[in-house]
Amino acid sequence: MNCCHKIQLMTFVILLLAVMPSLASAELKIAPDKFVRSANYYLEAGIGIPPSDHERLAKYDLLILPAEAQIYNRSLFTDLRRLNPNITILAYVPTKSYNFQYWFDSLHDKLANRIQDSWWLLSSSGGPTSVWPGTRMLNMVSPWSKELPKYVKEDIWSTGLWDGIFYDEFSVTASWVNGGDIDIHRNGVRDDPRLVDVAWERATINMLRDTRELLGPSAVIITNGDSAASVQPYLNGRMYESFPTPWEGSGKWQDSFSSYLRLHNEVGYRPVFVINASTTRNQGAANCRQARFALASTLMGDGFFSYDHGEEEHSQIWWCDEQDANLGNPIGPSINQSTGNSVTMSGVWRRDFENGVALLNSTDRSQTISFEAEMERLRGTQDPTVNNGQIAKSVTLAPQDGIILLRPIGSISGSVFINGAFARLYDQNGRQLRNGFFVYIPPFSGSDQVLLDDIDGDGHKERLVANQKEIRIYGSDGKLRLTFEPYGSKYSQGVSLAVGDVNGDGQIEIVTGTGQGAEPLVKIFDLKGQQIGPGFMAYGQRFHGGVHVATGDVYGIGRDMIITGAGPSGGPHVRVFDRYGQVWAQFFAYDQHFSGGVEVAAGDLNGDGLDEIVTGAGPGGGPHIRIFNVWTKPIGGFFVGDPKTFAGVHVAVSDTNNDGYDEIIALSTDIFKLSAGR
Repeated sequence: MNCCHKIQLMTFVILLLAVMPSLASAELKIAPDKFVRSANYYLEAGIGIPPSDHERLAKYDLLILPAEAQIYNRSLFTDLRRLNPNITILAYVPTKSYNFQYWFDSLHDKLANRIQDSWWLLSSSGGPTSVWPGTRMLNMVSPWSKELPKYVKEDIWSTGLWDGIFYDEFSVTASWVNGGDIDIHRNGVRDDPRLVDVAWERATINMLRDTRELLGPSAVIITNGDSAASVQPYLNGRMYESFPTPWEGSGKWQDSFSSYLRLHNEVGYRPVFVINASTTRNQGAANCRQARFALASTLMGDGFFSYDHGEEEHSQIWWCDEQDANLGNPIGPSINQSTGNSVTMSGVWRRDFENGVALLNSTDRSQTISFEAEMERLRGTQDPTVNNGQIAKSVTLAPQDGIILLRPIGSISGSVFINGAFARLYDQNGRQLRNGFFVYIPPFSGSDQVLLDDIDGDGHKERLVANQKEIRIYGSDGKLRLTFEPYGSKYSQGVSLAVGDVNGDGQIEIVTGTGQGAEPLVKIFDLKGQQIGPGFMAYGQRFHGGVHVATGDVYGIGRDMIITGAGPSGGPHVRVFDRYGQVWAQFFAYDQHFSGGVEVAAGDLNGDGLDEIVTGAGPGGGPHIRIFNVWTKPIGGFFVGDPKTFAGVHVAVSDTNNDGYDEIIALSTDIFKLSAGR
């Protein structure tokens, strides 16, 4: 892309945006806490959307494709749903035009055969009318308004490929067509514009009613071009094309924005709105500030953000840094912090989410906003002056601009960490995702191994703590539930900790390994502290460097394997065991002559359903992280700090931002060296 690759408080005005209409029954597949929501209005329907673009298109939550994609690109639907099971795909269908310039496919041949000559809209002189070059306009005040829903049901919806319909060229009036010179009755007389609009609106309402009845309540039906209250009971929402939409009211931002907020509560089905911003005057040069403004406007409601070239071309696969943000659930509606007047849209708007905040400056001057607590800027590449990853107590927004900020991370869930360590988050390519932070859970000691996770399936996170000799389990209420000593009362060399379903019974087991100075004995326990099986030696019994443990479903068989790494003074030897102690795979993560041992973790970094093995060099090695698949093939690696330091690096893996992909967490107790790279 371009920018998108080449892309205080005074009296509050609270707009209730998220109230579900009583008729709502359509079910989007997207998770309710998925914000930012992204859409692509993608009308590239040539002989093929290349397979190389399938994965890029699957990133979007909502995709609008030409209906003829079901002819030219049928395999695309399978690929999209495989790559993104939650994607919503809508078919593009104009309501009043036939496109003679681009439609040469069998689907539109069927449509052409349905159209009778008397259904075309004429001028008073008997000539054709059009609202877009290369098209001819149909008369909604004719049997066309009854035939269009049948065509949609029988030739598009019946394929089972689509989740709904996007009706383009939608309006409840027609007196503006052809300068007002239209003859809906085909009697050679220019019709009274007021009577035209009354008849047109009635026919349009009937068309939508028929579409809803034929497609049913589960279909997503959105339109473009009109916000009339009379049609909303049949709709999920609408698209605001070239936002702020030039034909919405006076064409100013406040007209589109106020309509967007208002219609959330007027549609008859679960709201589905798209803010489709575009380059200035279809010039094709993407602009980050322009995109941020539209995206922040979108986040003030529950819509989907889209950004492309403009109404003259919708064939871009652009992606902004902000679209990778995971804000979680909204915490209430958006608030205009600058005015107590709900009619006045101009001001500084704010909406809070579980994981961050969205801000919007719709005024014509810069505005400074301060926060009660520190916030964190996104870490991006497209506009590093804005998304530079810095901690902020305030931000200054330029006129017509917006920003997303995240709440700093303070803890790690779902993966064992060293209490008091300094943590940094990376993707599988070694790109740092967030600022570093100290992860410390009081009142536990520094250097204890800690796990925050729902291990018993009660919906609350328990705390597991391993120290030099024992494991303690605390409930979410902080009360101690269980203490046990996996290696006996006389043992005090330290306990390595992991949890996983190692026998495939749907229950979590606790896996332990010994610390430095002890033989490398791995044991398995249930959540009552009862040992399961005899345990096994991960390495030779004469080796006394201990053993690091992790678990992961590396084979995709529905149960976790036990992954071990030799402790300090051992080679970087990684092994994969089943619960019986049988070796399934093994390899050296670094030079086999390196004797600092190896840290291990596992998680699904790429969303393929298989956990990858992540390693960190032990003491005496550089802060080198490597990634392996279960077939022992290295598939990535990077340094997490100064490669000239030799303290090694601890590793963990967790989906810290709830995007469906695990992130790599680099942990260090050598805080003076690693935290400098915060």
